[in-house]
Amino acid sequence: MNTVHKYPVGIQTFERLRKENYLYIDKTDLVWKVTKESPFVFLCRPRRFGKSLLSTTLDSYFKGQKELFEGLKIMDLETENCGAGNQEIACATEPAALTAFLVNSTSETLYFYIVTDKQ
Repeated sequence: MNTVHKYPVGIQTFERLRKENYLYIDKTDLVWKVTKESPFVFLCRPRRFGKSLLSTTLDSYFKGQKELFEGLKIMDLETENCGAGNQEIACATEPAALTAFLVNSTSETLYFYIVTDKQ
C-alpha cells in the first residue's frame, strides 16, 4: 500500500516531521553510529543542509522518545546491540541539553549539545 507523505518545506524539527507525516529519508543509522562511535562531532555545513533537523533528531534520541523512531533503522540497531527486551530507545540514555540561538530574522538557529560523560 502506498503512503502519501507531505514534502517538508521549512520543517526543521524531527518531532514535527514524524508526528505530522512528512516525508523523511531515514538516516538514523548514521545518528546511531555518531552517538556510539564519535566522542566529539563538529557540524560545519552550509545553510539549509539539515543541521537543525539533525540536532533535533539527536535531542529526541537522547530524550528516549521511542515513538518517533518506530520503523526507522535506529530501532533495529538498538535491538541488535542492546537486546530485544530493551524498552528504551537509547542503550544508555545520556543527559543532554539543547540550546537554540536565533541567528537572524530568517529563523536560522544554531544548536549546541552538552552531553555529560557518566564515567
